[in-house]
Amino acid sequence: MRQYKKVISKFLICAMAASMMPVPAVSNNVSAAKVAVASLTQENGRVNLFTGPKESTAWSQVVTFDSVRNNGSFDNDIIKKGGYFEANVTGDPDDIQMIFQSWTGGAGWAVVIPSEIITNADGSKLVRFTYDDIAAVYGDRFDLIDRIYFNTTWKAITLNSIDYVMENAPVQTPTVPSETPAESTEPSQSTAPVESIEPSKSVEPVESIEPSQTVEPVKSEAPVVSVAPAKDSVNLFTGENVLTANTTSGKISSKKNGGTLDPSIINQDGYFSVHFKGSRNAATLVFSSWTGGAGWATVSATAIKRNGYNDFTAIFSYDTIAKAYGDDFSNLDVIYFVASSNPYTIYSVDYVTSGVEAAIADCAVKIPPTAAPSYVPGELQERTCKADENHVKVMGRTFTDANGSRCLNNLCSGVEFSFTGTKASIDVQAVSNENKDHLGRIAIYVNDKLVVDNLIDKLNKTYDFFESEEEQTVSVKIMRLSESAYIPFAIDSINTTSTAEIQPTAVKSRKIEFIGDSITCGYGVDDQSTTSHWSTSNSDGSKAFAYKTAQKLGAEYSMFAASGFGVISGYTGGDINTLQTIPQYYGSQGFSWYTLPNGKKATDIAWNFDVDEPDAIVINLGTNDSSYTKNDEAKKAAFVEKYVDFLKQIRSKNPTATIFCTLGTMGQDLYPQVEEAVASYSKETGDNNITSLEFDVQNMNDGVCVDWHPTEATHEKASDTLADYMSYVMGW
Repeated sequence: MRQYKKVISKFLICAMAASMMPVPAVSNNVSAAKVAVASLTQENGRVNLFTGPKESTAWSQVVTFDSVRNNGSFDNDIIKKGGYFEANVTGDPDDIQMIFQSWTGGAGWAVVIPSEIITNADGSKLVRFTYDDIAAVYGDRFDLIDRIYFNTTWKAITLNSIDYVMENAPVQTPTVPSETPAESTEPSQSTAPVESIEPSKSVEPVESIEPSQTVEPVKSEAPVVSVAPAKDSVNLFTGENVLTANTTSGKISSKKNGGTLDPSIINQDGYFSVHFKGSRNAATLVFSSWTGGAGWATVSATAIKRNGYNDFTAIFSYDTIAKAYGDDFSNLDVIYFVASSNPYTIYSVDYVTSGVEAAIADCAVKIPPTAAPSYVPGELQERTCKADENHVKVMGRTFTDANGSRCLNNLCSGVEFSFTGTKASIDVQAVSNENKDHLGRIAIYVNDKLVVDNLIDKLNKTYDFFESEEEQTVSVKIMRLSESAYIPFAIDSINTTSTAEIQPTAVKSRKIEFIGDSITCGYGVDDQSTTSHWSTSNSDGSKAFAYKTAQKLGAEYSMFAASGFGVISGYTGGDINTLQTIPQYYGSQGFSWYTLPNGKKATDIAWNFDVDEPDAIVINLGTNDSSYTKNDEAKKAAFVEKYVDFLKQIRSKNPTATIFCTLGTMGQDLYPQVEEAVASYSKETGDNNITSLEFDVQNMNDGVCVDWHPTEATHEKASDTLADYMSYVMGW
């Protein structure tokens, strides 16, 4: 039973602060807990954290404690080996748990079950969460704790007090010791989870400072219009259900529980269709059974269709639901609407009994068609050529030396071509292979399938990437996955056995330039561990939000990005870091710690902006700047000034491109200053072909990678958000 409770407690985590920087938990117990913590008393090695009594219902947060590092009063330093949290409760102690949370550098979430339960003479229980209990699931970095929750699960209790008992403190001896608690049996029908309760006294929000001028999106926001239900659909809800962050609000009950949902209609070709407005990935459903089913299952959407600005329809397919909940829906009792870190409003929920594949396909952004490679007749023979523009389509900023070798020195730069034949290979040259953490990383795709992903560990290397017994017409993409700062490499020759010379693939009608830092570079994305060592082997630009956005919009792209870089300062431990700023290098081939194959520095070679102006430019800078500005208002003002100057620089080189100024995935600290810079720039120049977008902070439930950088799942969500907004603004 306890193992089962560990599983279902994930619902509580869903309903609480799941984001990296959550708002105060929504609970009617928050203010009471903080009052108790604010007046800590210590006596005989015991620190009183809470004194009640406090009655609670099932599935509720009874009290929460914010640590000193999170502007609360709980001192993490009191947690020591040999100590324990001790709660005095009235009720079933087998239905309580503590949750330890860190979003500022710790272990994320950890649900802790008590290991000691003792019965007092008056029937109340002493429930102990020992140091070892906590360390076994959370780890021992207690200095990084931001918040502690004391929760109920299946049953209600009364919390009388909570103390932290230090090592060697006098032990309270009960009159009647209890036996080990028996495993509890499943009730035939338990109380449903408590709907979110507004706090009796809300925490006063910090007043935000508005920018001097707010720039509206290029297109005006249309009012919400209810999406027409699909044919053969059953309407389960129509109205306006508002969900605030970190809450459960609203539900659809099955007919056996007096609701409208008949679970027997759920089939493999059907789907739930949820029309909502808010953050794109906000809509989440929880499928629940307490009368013999699979317990709890949190389900995210299979696909999401954009109806308008911040207006979406989420598709929940049979396969997606069954993967999380199981395929026996006969015991389904209720479906809950859940919001984690992002609020949203639901307008309708329908179950559509057929056509799931078409519905999912309809969610995709419409991409303009491009000409497919065609068969080229001719004599099959061996051919060799350079990666020049007569033979390949060039992607991103590249450099061609005197020998005709094309250097792929920028993130995701590369070439594309097609041919008809039986074999293909390339010869590449690297400028160095000494530092194994800095090796160039290359990818080769044949007909959009990845066939090579390799570190170039030799100065000269050949890749045989295609062979067929029969002639085939194929498209090939060769791309640099590693960022520009590290070892450059060049394509020296392209070799085929083909019916004719290779030819460039068709140019797409849209083009986007991305300017960014380590987030754009896909820093550490292949290693989901915060403590791992960074290298080009675990970093991949093709898994980052920028590349994904270009693919979703069917756009050509160019990347100008380097890890640790900013606008006014690169990443720093204190003093300003002027070496690692993007604006000073933007007019060049790019930034690298290495020279190019011809011995020149990329920063000394000017980039020709007349080559092909992008339709849109996305700037994602400010995360590293915040390590310098911190809360210093003068430094923030200087950031705004430098950002405005950079916008002017970009506009001088790209007179017609729409500029998108974004920030937020690894922290939103400077986003108000980004908005201020956009407003100031527009006011000064009269240029309104510019807008801003705030990304959601990465959700710890999606994991984190090297040095707390985002996972591919987080990049996927960010690319969805950006692609939606860009298609709205650009009319794509």
